[in-house]
Amino acid sequence: MADFFLLPPRFSFAVRGGDQLRLLFFALVALVISSLAKKKSEADKVADERRAQLAAVVESSEDAIFNKTLDGTVLTWNRAAQEMYGYNQEEMMAEMSRPGPAGKGR
Repeated sequence: MADFFLLPPRFSFAVRGGDQLRLLFFALVALVISSLAKKKSEADKVADERRAQLAAVVESSEDAIFNKTLDGTVLTWNRAAQEMYGYNQEEMMAEMSRPGPAGKGR
């Protein structure tokens, strides 16, 4: 313990002139990155809210709304489509996956 108080330190936290510039540059880059991350987070939140609103509009619509791939596979199916066609979403997807004319063109 005596050597801690009697011997000069080998390392110090003294900052040289060139190091100050590097430290300042690092701090600025860190601020820019954190600002961009915050803006992206806010944009993601707004996009999620808009997606939820659109989903609510589609689900509450009295019109049959569904989307499907270019090959005819149904991806989503709202409540009005269930009532109009008589299939819930799981049944419709099973119907579309069956081979033959019943699964095509619905």
